[in-house]
Amino acid sequence: MSDKQMIRNVASLFEVAPGAWLGIRRHGRLLLCIPPTRMGALQALALYQPQRFIARLTIKALRMAALLGLHRWILPKIRCHGGSIPSGSALSEAIPLSVGMLLGSAEHKVRRAIVSYQTSNGWEVAKIAFGADGWNVIQGEACALSSLPEQTAGAPRVLGMHRGENLSLIRMPYFQGSVLKAGDSSDAIAMLASWISCAPAIPITEFPEWTFIKAAITGYPSAFPVLAKLSKLTLKPAVRHGDFARWNLLRTRDGKLIALDWEWGQAMGMPGLDLVHFFAQDARLVERLPPMEVVKATLRALDVSACSRYLENSGWSDNHALAIVASIAFTVGTHQQANEEVLHAAIKSISP
Repeated sequence: MSDKQMIRNVASLFEVAPGAWLGIRRHGRLLLCIPPTRMGALQALALYQPQRFIARLTIKALRMAALLGLHRWILPKIRCHGGSIPSGSALSEAIPLSVGMLLGSAEHKVRRAIVSYQTSNGWEVAKIAFGADGWNVIQGEACALSSLPEQTAGAPRVLGMHRGENLSLIRMPYFQGSVLKAGDSSDAIAMLASWISCAPAIPITEFPEWTFIKAAITGYPSAFPVLAKLSKLTLKPAVRHGDFARWNLLRTRDGKLIALDWEWGQAMGMPGLDLVHFFAQDARLVERLPPMEVVKATLRALDVSACSRYLENSGWSDNHALAIVASIAFTVGTHQQANEEVLHAAIKSISP
């Protein structure tokens, strides 16, 4: 689905009038749809949490402009949305002039967007998935959240779901806060530690993730010894987020940590995958290190005492390199990310 189609569908759903949205582009592609109201613009801008310096500086300047109401004169209007509004399609409590949208990556097979909007009960966000397969994405995230143990630290509350002709969405509260900064890992590690189950350890081959891990590793040079080492492990089940990166972890104004985007979540999943992902994502996407350096940087991070304790308690013991292989292999096996080069480097680092 094209950006234009996505914008038209969301504009119709929330009854956004033609010409009301302002646009922010990144690398020539529309990134954010900003409403004309001051508070609506501020909430929409907060949906985007860039990690690189120039992008952070740009968003900070736009927030200053929005505070003064100047964004309406700085940003260009979006002209590719509007049209007829299907009767009864709108979220009845949403205020159209408060609606802002962050468009997801065009690389996703199922296109996504995050929408912020105000209701009579306060601010909400909606994760929207487009097209015929969108409902599977939304339903999967809702099921993951509903299956989590009670009082799971950092899990948001689902407010409702909606299914339309060309889109599906899940509604959640809008949390005020900021994503974790680089180097701020102590609370994230503590959250992961609280997710380890009290259930007995089970063979790694009995976890649902194993099928994907094995499929991704098989065929690489020296794959057999690595699989043999992995298959001997027994691990404690744990809540698995699936995309446990800094930009999916929001520190609210009262100091709490909220984990967002549970699309890949699992209530009784394999431990350790999220911990590795947390550090590897920074090395790959923010520092942009080459594959072997990603592995080395992640190994250094896992050698910190808090990480070592987590891995020891969850069953990985001192097999940190194996945990890296399993985590990267899972993202490759599920087609979540194109991490084949990093996986190859991780396997190579522990080959005899």
